[in-house]
Parts: sequence; C-alpha cells; structure tokens
Amino acid sequence: MAATPRQGEAITTHDRSMVVTAGAGTGKTYVLVQKYIDLLKTRPVTVPQILALTFTDKAAAEMKERIRAEILRHEGPRWEKAAEDFMIAPVQTFHSFCAQVLREFPIEAGLEPGFVVLDEQQAGRIRNQAFDELIHSPQDGPVNEALVHVLSITDQTNLRKILSALYERRERYAQFFAALDADETQVLETWTREVSEFRDEEIAALRNDPSFSSCVRTLLGFASAYAGVDDKAAQFLGEIQPLLSRLSDPEDSGKFCSAALELERKRLGNIGSKKNWRGNDLAEFKSSRKSLNDILVQKISLFRMTVDPSDPVITGSIRFLHDLSFVFSRYLELVGTGKGSLGGLDFSDLILHARRLFLEQRDLVTTHFMPRFRYILVDEFQDTDLTQFDIILSIIGTPSPSTDCLFIVGDPKQSIYLFRDADVTRFKEAQEIITKACTGRKIDLDTSFRSTKEVIGLANFLFSRLLASAEKPWEFGYEPVRISGNRADHTGSVELLLPPKGSDAAGTKRNEAAMVARRIQSAIHSRPLTVYEEQPDHSFARRPARYGDIAILLEQRTNLPQYISALGEYGIPFYVHGGTGFYHRQEVYDLTNILSFLEYRHDNVSLAGILRSPYFGLPDTELFHIAQENGRTLWDKLGKYARRTGPGPATRARDLLASWQTYAGRTGLVSLLRRILSESGVYTVYAALPAGEQILANIEKLVAMARAREEAGNYSLADFTTDLRLAMEDDEREGEAHLDALAENAVNIMTVHAAKGLEFPIVFVPDMGMSFPNTTSPILIGDNPLMVGVKVPNPRENFEMTESPVFLALREQQKQKERAERKRLLYVALTRARDHLIMSGTMPEDSGLSYDLSRSRIEWIFTAFGVTGDAIATGGLDLELPDGTGSIRLSIVSDSDSIPAEIGRVEPELIIVPKECAGMCGSWQPPEYKVGKRRIRPVSVSELEKAETKIPEPHEKVASKYLPGVEGAKKGTIIHEVLRGRDAATVLREYGEYSEEHVRQCEEILSAFLNSDLMKRVKRSYCEVPFVVTVDGGPVTGKIDRLCEMEDGSWVVIDYKSETSADYAAVAEGYAFSIAVYVEAACQIIRGTVTAVVHFTELGMFWKR
Repeated sequence: MAATPRQGEAITTHDRSMVVTAGAGTGKTYVLVQKYIDLLKTRPVTVPQILALTFTDKAAAEMKERIRAEILRHEGPRWEKAAEDFMIAPVQTFHSFCAQVLREFPIEAGLEPGFVVLDEQQAGRIRNQAFDELIHSPQDGPVNEALVHVLSITDQTNLRKILSALYERRERYAQFFAALDADETQVLETWTREVSEFRDEEIAALRNDPSFSSCVRTLLGFASAYAGVDDKAAQFLGEIQPLLSRLSDPEDSGKFCSAALELERKRLGNIGSKKNWRGNDLAEFKSSRKSLNDILVQKISLFRMTVDPSDPVITGSIRFLHDLSFVFSRYLELVGTGKGSLGGLDFSDLILHARRLFLEQRDLVTTHFMPRFRYILVDEFQDTDLTQFDIILSIIGTPSPSTDCLFIVGDPKQSIYLFRDADVTRFKEAQEIITKACTGRKIDLDTSFRSTKEVIGLANFLFSRLLASAEKPWEFGYEPVRISGNRADHTGSVELLLPPKGSDAAGTKRNEAAMVARRIQSAIHSRPLTVYEEQPDHSFARRPARYGDIAILLEQRTNLPQYISALGEYGIPFYVHGGTGFYHRQEVYDLTNILSFLEYRHDNVSLAGILRSPYFGLPDTELFHIAQENGRTLWDKLGKYARRTGPGPATRARDLLASWQTYAGRTGLVSLLRRILSESGVYTVYAALPAGEQILANIEKLVAMARAREEAGNYSLADFTTDLRLAMEDDEREGEAHLDALAENAVNIMTVHAAKGLEFPIVFVPDMGMSFPNTTSPILIGDNPLMVGVKVPNPRENFEMTESPVFLALREQQKQKERAERKRLLYVALTRARDHLIMSGTMPEDSGLSYDLSRSRIEWIFTAFGVTGDAIATGGLDLELPDGTGSIRLSIVSDSDSIPAEIGRVEPELIIVPKECAGMCGSWQPPEYKVGKRRIRPVSVSELEKAETKIPEPHEKVASKYLPGVEGAKKGTIIHEVLRGRDAATVLREYGEYSEEHVRQCEEILSAFLNSDLMKRVKRSYCEVPFVVTVDGGPVTGKIDRLCEMEDGSWVVIDYKSETSADYAAVAEGYAFSIAVYVEAACQIIRGTVTAVVHFTELGMFWKR
C-alpha cells in the first residue's frame, strides 16, 4: 500500500517534532508503524532507543505485532539485530512503562523493591475495607469530630462516593486542601472571580444562541402586536414583556439572571382564544413560550451562580471541605496501610509515582532517560491525561527548536474517555508546544481508506456543522476527509429509521428494536445489501451481506434486552460483546449465590436464589411452602420440609448443598466448583438452552478466573465470593467469554466505546432519540484545582441540600464537556461503517433547537440535515456535500411495515460433506490418553490440618465462655477478625451475630490478648501474613495469624484457637503439624529463628511449643 503525500511526509520527516491528526480510517496505525521502520532505516538509532507508547494492552499488542512483521520483511545483519532487540522493545502502555521505571528505580521512588501491582478487585476491596474501618472504628479526636460533622451533612453512601472521587484525583484535591488550609481568603477570591467570569461568558453565549434569541424576538414581537387585546394570553404577554426586554439587554448579567428566574416561574396554562389571534399566531406564541421555558429550565443553574462570602451555603461549604480534608487524609492512611500490607500499588499509583519520580528526580531523568530514548512515539494521544502528559514532557526536557524527538498521533474527535479522566485539551497543548516551542509540524491526514463516499459524505456534512465551534479548550473543529481512490467506485448507503412512538416509553423502545431487527433481516434476505471485502492484494470483491457483517452500536446498554428480544423474534443470530456485563449474567449470579451460601449458610437471599435457579429449579409455590416451615433460617426450613415431604427436588437440593458444604473450605476452590457443576447436572440444563453455548463459556471463564487466582497464592472461598460481590456492586466491566464460532455469522452487538478501533461493513446506530443522561458526582473539581464544589444544607431553605455556586458552575462546565464528548462519541459510532450506515431514533418533538441546546442525537440529525415532514413523506432527501463534489441520498423510513421481514427462528447451518467423502462411513472411538505426572496443586494449611491434625474428642461437652451458640467456624472467624484489629461491632454485624453482649465479649478477648505479658514485650507485629512453603515436595499456602518481633529481637508466631476443651494441652499437641508449617514459613520470611505459641481465646492463655 502506497502512502499518500501527507502520510509520506509524516513518515519520513525526522528533523523536527511532529503532531499528526488522523481521522477515522485515514491510516493512523500505518503511519506510526512506518515511522518506526523509517527511523531504523534512515537514522542512527536502534530499537531500544525508540519508546512507543499507547493506552491499552490490545493497542500495544497490535502495534508491536505490526512493527515486528515489518522488521521481519527486511534482510541483513542490522535487521536481524533489530528483530532480536524487538523481543524486549519498549513498545508498551503507559502503565507498563511506569511499572518498569518504578521497578528499575524503586528506592528513588520511595517504594519497596518487590512491590506488586494490584488488580482492580484487590484495590477495590482495600478501599472498601478502609471505608468500613473509617466509619465503624474509633478515630482520633480531630478526625472523629470532622467525621461526625461530615456525616451530619451527608450519609454513608454519599460519603463513600465522595471519598472515591477524591481518591481518583487525589493529587489535585491535595492541592486544594493545602490551599484551603493555608489561605482560605485566596480560595474565596478564586471562587468569586472564576464563577462570575464563567457565568458572564455563558450568559453572553446564551444571548447569542439562535434558538434562545429567536424565541425572545418572537415573543417580544407578539407582545407589541397584541398589546391591549382583550385576551388572557395577550395579557400574559404584557406581563412578561419587561422580563423579555431584560433578557435581550446585553449590559447587565445580574438583571438577566433575575429576569430569567422570574420568567421561568411564571406558568402559561391553557389560555388564549383563537378568535382573538390572527392565523396561526396563538399556536406559534405557545410554541415559542414553551421552547423558551425549556431553555430556561435547562440553564436554570446559570442564573444562581453568585458567590457571596456571607452566604450560608458558601460558609457551610468551607467548613464542610475543611472537615472533609481531615476525613480524606485518614482514609488515605487506611488505604495506604491496606496496600502496604500486600506490598502493592494500584494502577493509578503507577502513573502518580512515576510522575513524581520524573518531576522530583531531574538528575536521574537527565542521566538515565533522556539519553536512553532518542525518539518518543505516542499513539492515541487524545486519550492522555494531565499526569501522563507531564511524564512525556519530563522525558523530552524543556521544549525548544532543537527538540526533534517527539512524534504524537491521535484524533481529538475520537477522545471518548472523559469518565476515565482523559483530557482532550492536552492535545491542543501538545500542538502548541510542538508547533511553537519546538517549531515542529502539524499534519492532518485527509484521506479515508475505510468507507464509501456515502458514509464519508454524510460524516463530512454532519460534523462540519456539529463540530464547527472550537472556542472552548475541549472543542475541536472538523476537517473534511476525502475518499481514497480504491473506494471511489463503490456504492454504499446511508439511512435514517424513524420508528413510531408507543403508548409508553417501553412500547417506544420495543418499536425501535423491532424496526431495527426487520431492517437487518431485510438487508440479508428480502433486500440484500452488497458489501465489499478487501483482498490480500488490497483489491475488493463484491458479495452479498451476511449477518456477521453487521454491528449494532449502542451508546448505553439500557435498551439491550429489547434488541436481544427483537433479534430472537426475527430469527437473527447475534453475539453480544461484553453484553450486560459478565458479572451481571444470570449464570454468574447463580454460581456466586451457591458459593456465598456455602461460605455462610445463614444467607437466606442466596439460598432462595439457588433454589429457583437451573441448579434445582424449585417453583415459587414450593419456595412459599418451604418458607412456612418453622426454623430460624431458610436452610433450617428446607431441611424440615425435605424430611416431611420425602424424595423430590427439595430433598435433592438439601442433600447436594449439604454435601458441598462438607467440601467448602476443605478442598481447593476450583475442585469445589467442578464438583458443583458436575453433581448438579447443570451442564445438561444449560446445553439445552438457546444461549447455552454462551452460558457454558461464561461458566468456564469464571472457573478459569478462580484457577488463576488460586494458583497465584493463598486464595480462599471467602476471597472469591468477596471479589465477585465487589465486582457486581461496582458494575465492573468484564466482557463475556468470547465465542469465535458464534460470531462468524452473527450480528455483533456492542457499545460504541467497545467498537473504537474496529470497523464493519454495515453499522446500525440506534437509540438516537434517547435524551442525554445527567449524572453528577457529589463533589466536583475544576481545571483550576482551587475550584471545588459541594452540596450543603441551606438554613435559608429549611436546611435543604443546596448546590454551592461553585458546584453549579463546575456542573455546567462538566455538562459542556460531556456534550462535546457525545458529539465525538457519535463521530466514532458513524465512522465505524465501511459500506452502509443505518441510524435510528424516534422523531423529536422540537427539531429546531441549536446544537448546544439539543437534548438528543436525533435533534442534532434533524437540525444538521434539515429533516422536514416533506422529506419524511417522500422517503429521504439529498445532501449537498460541503466540498462541492456532488450530493448523497439520505433515505428515511418511518413505516416499519414497509420493511419486508418475517418472524422466524434461526435455522442451523448444515455441514456440507466434501465430495471426496461422499458415500463413506466409519466409526468413532474415544481417544486413549496416557496418565502423566500428577500436576502439583497448592494446598492450604487448612486442608493439611484436617488430614494431619489429631485432636481428641472431649468426653464431656464443655460450655463456651465467649459467643455461646455461635457456630464453631463462624465463631473462630469472628474472633480472628477482632484480634487482627477490626471493630468488633462491625464484624459481628457482618456475620449476623450482633448483640451488645457479644460486642462486650469480643472486646474482652481482645483486651486480654493485648494486655498479656507476651504482647507487652512486642516491638512490632504483622497480622494475617500470607505465605507459600514446600511441604513433602508440594506447595502449601496459608496465613500466619500474627508474626511478632519482640523487644529482644526474637520472633514469635501466634496462632489463635477459639475452641473449648477440658484438655487444652492435648488440643495444642494436636495442632503440632500446622504450627510447624507456620514456623517454617515465618523462618523463610524473616530469614531467622522463630518460636511459636498457641493462644486459646477461651482462657486468654498461651501454650508454647
């Protein structure tokens, strides 16, 4: 493939830094790969001297593979050396680069050399535990007072969200809290100045908005025309005329705000007599009044943006933020302690620590990194955040005309990760630095190799209007692209489906899903579309479309069930990429419920879910009868019901669950899962379902996840259930297990975010009539870190929670950023289409709003294309292309029945017997396998303990002094948790055993332990220390309850035992084997001698071995 002139210039220019903006399908990756190869060809550099960075593992792997393939195409010693060096080439993600830097210089970064990178679930569990400890454990005086005040204003759920938001941007909030503590007056002055400036700018923009100004002019015109007319609507106009005049006054923002607020509160009602109005004036008046009121409601927060230092909302915000700084500081300590106990960093820590290292250790950067990397190539630069940008700038040094090492590629129109804090404004900053400070070049790739002229023409027409403004830092203009010569003769299509509205919102969604399904079926069968398949020699072959050529791109997953139902109804095979989320699949819920119940048999909700699931299939009527039995828990009731009714589904459920309980905690997690899946017979049930293949693949994925974590070290049933629940609560995005065979000829359904970087011959973009969602964090921080907004009680409004003016300003700014990103998200969606693009959405009520005031994507479409009733009636309209090269036809379909389609089912594709096998027959025999060496599986100390421990049964039952009546295993867990420092009340609530007496007993156990002679001689101690040691040639995992360094420098292992006995010496001797394992593990950890003691909590005594 030959490069275009602009591509060629980007590839071969190496004497200056360069920024390349590459629209969808313009060959961005090709340019970056060829740039890398050309540097090796023409410059005296080697592979290790070129740092190539991107943002996802998938993108890094693709880039590395394509560069490797290009290197292998060249011959000679130099290229052989390049291929060898490329095995460990620095072509990686930002996170992996930062991890590599920190492992190379851990001491300089202030880190433990052997740190581990925590996955999202581990990090989330640590943050949850930190929050629980913050809330439920006593805190030091100032922190406790601050926490009490904060919780008097907001509840625990909201505080968790606030602390999560603070943590995600902890360095920026640290700047704010430091400034607030140092000079409160400066913060107030910043608030006053920036809120006032923002409000005035936005009011000026609103005055100039064509939709707003048109409504005001129309209403003022009617007020003059109907002055003095005896009509209630005309009288209403007379009342609001002064307010309308103030809205058109460009001089005074304060008067504008007061007039807008007063006008918004006035209600028109059903007034006005048509006989008193000329022609259609009354209807036009009411329409303009409604449109103006809708705009004022949409912008209502703008009119309340005034910072008054004496305002109780402002003073309340200041106090709340002062107290929040104490609370957050303590929260950070607790999170840090949790991460430190695992020796870990989360993903954000990698970036933050690397940035701090680069900024604070300038000599190290100058000595090690500037000479190491001669060129830096950054892909997808539009996804960079502020911290990553600082790292890049640190490596290149102070930008100057001699800086020729930086080459960045990206497309600001495809920046769609605002929710991950990606800051598209950095692209503008980078352009400024490269073109001005470095006197470099900016090149726009202007030729699309992906799409037909119809798809490109529609994108050029729409986005030259929708992205016309570039005034705000987060806005970028649109440069039209040209179609490549090899696609110029291909015929594509663009369509707009307008499904009818239903009787309610659900009916409207079903109508749209059905219309999309009908159009998909017709595109394959009754009115087949033609697609163009690229061949290895870059020529194209025409063929009829298949289901696998089609993608449905959803902006949100809200309506996914409707599309799945409609596709099934019309017999259309489909594959959901990511679907509703792996952790929200019913089969994952069911298996999680089983594991939760096996961990804690008093979990009534999980047990009810299990009994109704495919594992047992009990109907609700039988569950009702079970619930009527006597018993404390549903498990007790199930047992009584099974004994009373005899053999049947309930008895089977009781027997299987009881059997699995005996294995839970005694066998490995994967072994337990395999036993459950095998003995339940659920494989057979799922295999018979239409989506059975996907369900079984998801189950196997869950088992694989359990295996990976179990093999990584000590990982229990409780750990796995905790991780699964956390992933479900946090709506963690994990794609379903991929089925390549299923996706070969099935419609692909995915989100727009998931589709980024992909392309499909036929793309459907539905749900364009959905209103833009409004989601706001309970705390906001601006681009200026001194701008922080919150909600606090307002004593002037009966202590109702009220947004501060700063919060209102930041929320409005956030809305603008999100609106700009939605435009970019639409660009990404539409430009995934190669040959045919089909959009769909319900017809808007008001199609005349400006782009900035529109409430849905369909309103953008109607405004940009000028869609009218006549265009809909005639089935489409012609769009004149902005470059003057002609026009394209936008087909519009509003009648679903006009699309030929039939309801049906998916027929299986028959296997075609090869000619050479015709008439042949044979038999199948199962293969024979040789039994190889048994795979060594890590076992836990608990498993070995059960096999090796010989504890004599007491001849007489011994009453328990502490927590009597609590099940033995649960009792032991509760006491372990308390002894490691967790709040007793919190632990007891978690395990359903809370009472004031139980709290007192747990605190007595803890007090006796901490005040013992042994613990008084402890210098430092570590709780729940994980280990892996070798016993009898196999790995054994476990956790040491407490490892203590004494004042004399010796080390002691303490193992807690909570059982009761008449002969504790015999019990202690019975645990000799497991104690020996703990001692061996501790010796390896400290590389010294260790003694062991057993602490019997019933007696508060220690037994020394």
